[in-house]
Amino acid sequence: MVAIVPSGAEPHDMTVLSGEFLDVYLPKANGEFVKIYLCYLRLLQKSADKEVAVSDIADRLSCTERDVVRALRYWEGEGLISLAEKDAARVRDASAALPEKSAVRGKLSGEASSPAKPTPSFTLHGEGPERPAQPSREEFEELEKKEEVRDLNFIAEHYFQRTLTKKDLETIAYCYDALHFPYELVDYLIEYCADQGKTSHRYLLTVALRWHDDGISSLQEAKNLTDRYQREQRQYFDILHALGISGRSPITKEVQLMDRWLKDYALPMEVIKEACARTVLAASRPTLAYAGKILDKWHAAGVRSMEDVARLDAETEKKTPAAAPVKKKGAPGSFCDYEQRSFDYSQAEKLLRGYTQKEECG
Repeated sequence: MVAIVPSGAEPHDMTVLSGEFLDVYLPKANGEFVKIYLCYLRLLQKSADKEVAVSDIADRLSCTERDVVRALRYWEGEGLISLAEKDAARVRDASAALPEKSAVRGKLSGEASSPAKPTPSFTLHGEGPERPAQPSREEFEELEKKEEVRDLNFIAEHYFQRTLTKKDLETIAYCYDALHFPYELVDYLIEYCADQGKTSHRYLLTVALRWHDDGISSLQEAKNLTDRYQREQRQYFDILHALGISGRSPITKEVQLMDRWLKDYALPMEVIKEACARTVLAASRPTLAYAGKILDKWHAAGVRSMEDVARLDAETEKKTPAAAPVKKKGAPGSFCDYEQRSFDYSQAEKLLRGYTQKEECG
């Protein structure tokens, strides 16, 4: 048996976790959410004013502020913290205390529990519209009785090809009730996630919250959004293919670069592909950055079409001075690297014949 022995540490350099957190909350939580929660506790311990910025957590863990807020909202749903939407840029907490044991046990067993201790309060900023809270147990049980919700659960089982978990059911009910998505919009949401090959409740909730933040409230708006997204994806792959890059999706930096050409510069696809073609001919290893230099130059010159590209090429050719003819020489150090003599071979032949005749007569 392998024994795991913790290394020694100074008492003041340790972050203490409640056994209740380790026994009840840790086993069922997403690993990223646990990591963000632990990072928050650590930064709070080192903070003199008991405030931690969301950006500090994001920088420490190399993730986005939206990821941090999503994790904090999860812990709010578990009853460990409470979130307050304000304009401040800090995350505040006085104690990071857990609910009383009786409250936790009551939550797990479904029995009535005594009021829990006040939970920590977080102040978040810059995260879009306020999102509704999860429905209570009683509200969820009432939602499950609605015919439309039952139909949506049946549709989800058909698309996901599996029996739905409790989290799946809660997520569908949350989209229908808390986000106020109409029946046909939730139906399309389920179909869209299945088409992407992602049928987890987390992905379903992520897409739903993104639509909610974008103000999507009808089926047609959702279809317009997904159509636009799919068109953009096709454009990204067309540009990569023009550079001879295939077999992978574009990374974030590449998407940002291509968005600058497509959206900021508003260049047509044929102009972008022309820049990619010239990149392939000029560079031994074609890259988007090399093509970007060409397109930046064209944008500064006012290029908006292939006619503008041809005009710019003609102007560049006029400005380029004609090169003087160069006398061809042999390579330095070669046998021919000198001014060679010229001979009249016919005259030499006559002289040779005359010399030969004299010898024969003499």
